[in-house]
Amino acid sequence: MKRENPFPGMNPWVQRVWHDVHTMLIAYIRDAIFDNLPPDLTARTEEGVVLREGRGKKEAFKGDVTVSESEGWKQGERPTWKPDSNVALAEPVTKPVLVTISEITPRWIEIRKVGGDLVTVIEIASPANKTLGGREAFDGKMGNLLHSGVSTMEIDFIRNGLRASDTRVGDNWPIERCQIVVDSPWNPGISEVWPCPLREPLPVVRVPLREGELGIALHLQELFDRCHLRGNYRDLPYSKDPSPPLSPEDLEWARELLAAAE
Repeated sequence: MKRENPFPGMNPWVQRVWHDVHTMLIAYIRDAIFDNLPPDLTARTEEGVVLREGRGKKEAFKGDVTVSESEGWKQGERPTWKPDSNVALAEPVTKPVLVTISEITPRWIEIRKVGGDLVTVIEIASPANKTLGGREAFDGKMGNLLHSGVSTMEIDFIRNGLRASDTRVGDNWPIERCQIVVDSPWNPGISEVWPCPLREPLPVVRVPLREGELGIALHLQELFDRCHLRGNYRDLPYSKDPSPPLSPEDLEWARELLAAAE
């Protein structure tokens, strides 16, 4: 059976590579932030689960309940819990609706106080976030975090699909397809936006922490270069036309880079 392309307009080989880049970049950003945090803050990577029912709506979430090994079990103590009776295990169970789990796993970075309070969330946009429904859900999540007193950073390196500037009302949005957007609860109505032109190095951006704190400078170009080096993407079909198409100036620049690399 032919597998449906969940992201029309994005070549399948780009999708496969992007998942790898996305995972590596999150790990590198987390490490870069962790080394510069105040001692009472910590950075963690988090992930959710995406369920897709047929061709219907995709939803991402974190579990409200987790099942984990007890500390006693790890130390060699045998758990003593058992069900109240064997009858309960034999009771009929209502037949469930079977769903397929997408191979896409949402991941993000959280900066928290050591005691657990959330301070900042960093999201690297995926193709799923750039569809009509995905963008709406993504904006809703980031808005809820902001209203809860949490700073947010959206790193969007996906050239196709909906950007923050396409769905959020505001003046003076940069025209670049790739951009980084930071919102902090102490600056209501103002977003910090870094455009990412293709022919320029990625900007050095500042990750917000708490009000009054300077934040952490994040050298994205260094981290992205590390992803490219470790990913060994030399065998990709770079001769294919990108989607969406590049501007004539960007296309000429890209062809010159490819010719120099041969």
